[in-house]
Amino acid sequence: EYDEGFPLGDGTPDEIANSKSAGLRVFGQFATGAVDHEVSVQAYRIERRYRDGNIFGTSDNTYTGKRQKIAYQGAVNIGGDGRFVFGADWTGEDYDQFGTFGALAARTATSGVFGELRYAPSDRLDLSAALRHDDHSDFGGHTTGRVALAWRPTDDLILRMQAGTGFRAPSNFELYSAFGSLTLQPEESRNVDLGVEKRFGEQGFIRATAFWLAVDNLIDYDLVVNRYNQVPGISRRKGIEL
Repeated sequence: EYDEGFPLGDGTPDEIANSKSAGLRVFGQFATGAVDHEVSVQAYRIERRYRDGNIFGTSDNTYTGKRQKIAYQGAVNIGGDGRFVFGADWTGEDYDQFGTFGALAARTATSGVFGELRYAPSDRLDLSAALRHDDHSDFGGHTTGRVALAWRPTDDLILRMQAGTGFRAPSNFELYSAFGSLTLQPEESRNVDLGVEKRFGEQGFIRATAFWLAVDNLIDYDLVVNRYNQVPGISRRKGIEL
């Protein structure tokens, strides 16, 4: 049971949501010579049903999402201090709805390739750099990346830094549902994290991380037009996690 939406509620406590989901992942790991491999297949399904009433009347709608993914990842050591991880994956997503708001079905797919280089120039410094390219069936190709380091100046102190970019296509619900919009564009982001960790023996630690995130074309629900919409300009978040 959930509360009515303001200001459209009709005063009756008849809002009920039911949700059920199931997922399965099967994978295999093996090695051929110097290369380690992992192949995986996974599937996920979620069904949500909402029954409610407001000043416009009652409604009963069911939304079903399905996701299938096939992935490969390989890894090989480069010298004694480096490791290269690479792979590819494909994800298909299906969206279906039926009920008061009408029937609709939609499907999108994303294929991607990635590579990550990890290198430890000393026993106190770890470096990594990663690139990923995704090709979305509706929004085309996008490349993202990340660089990171972890430095241990002493045995009980760790300093971390990470900077990267991100990409998120609108979900099928945000695009195709009665609350969606076909004018939505993907979100693109930039982020930086800086952290310090003080260790106390094997089990204890204090860790602090400062983060900063900037998102172009942030997708949020717009109460003015009563559907998902793009937030104008750049949306920023920053803070400290302890």
